[in-house]
Amino acid sequence: MFDTLNAVSITAGTAKVNELSNRLLKRLGFEFVREKKISFRKDEKGKPIEFVGVDYTLSRPHK
Repeated sequence: MFDTLNAVSITAGTAKVNELSNRLLKRLGFEFVREKKISFRKDEKGKPIEFVGVDYTLSRPHK
């Protein structure tokens, strides 16, 4: 993405409880940015189903 699209940074996110995805992002060099409550859908009563998500970012390597 950095070379092909000339991206300055890449962001990624996952659920906080998803330990494998969190470990992978860190191993790939992503840095933790923030933790936040997220909701993508609602339950049968219309109440948001929330979970804790985490955001990461990876900056363009310096040449």
